[in-house]
Amino acid sequence: MLRAPALLVDYTELPAAELYLVAGPAASGKTTFAKALAQHLNATILSLDNYYLDEDAVVLEYDERYGHVAQWDSPEAFDLLSFQQNIRDLIQTGQAQIPSYSFAKNCRDGFQTLTKGEGQALIIEGLYSIRFQPLLEEITDSVTTIFVQAERETRWVRRRIRDLQERGKVAEDFERRYHFVTAAEQRWLLEQEHHAEYILATDHPGFSYEKFFQ
Repeated sequence: MLRAPALLVDYTELPAAELYLVAGPAASGKTTFAKALAQHLNATILSLDNYYLDEDAVVLEYDERYGHVAQWDSPEAFDLLSFQQNIRDLIQTGQAQIPSYSFAKNCRDGFQTLTKGEGQALIIEGLYSIRFQPLLEEITDSVTTIFVQAERETRWVRRRIRDLQERGKVAEDFERRYHFVTAAEQRWLLEQEHHAEYILATDHPGFSYEKFFQ
């Protein structure tokens, strides 16, 4: 039986762990929270976004409105073999060659070295980091899970700004992309909340990172 996740109001409530998995819907605030948490815990941070497949390898699905399209928001859109191996390397050797991904070109465009100090925690943030927890528990059982929430309207605004300004996407195509984001949330993503140990509501009245990390 699943235990109801606890509402997280202060970062000191988090237990010590080797891995912190931060999941949540697109534009919910995962990356902002993970970076702040990494700073306060002196942890290494890794984004699941690095492991997207190249566009020609992403599964096509039929949609009544848009026909056959690449399902970028599916759990199957990630290179999980490389992801698991990189986590294993980081924990066992303290270093891994992490892929870098171009969202403008929709493909991997190189690699970069990521290091983790001995005894240093690793924070993994991304859409499905909690869903992929079983892969990581093969490596370590010291795992804490956090699901980041934000209202849909808030996320819509954040996502539009990010896609256009940071990822080089076309404004006219935004609604089509967000249609699939919403569908993926209902099919796969939001259920992770029930498997999380903690919930962080980033748009809850009164929430601020200044208070959370004071």
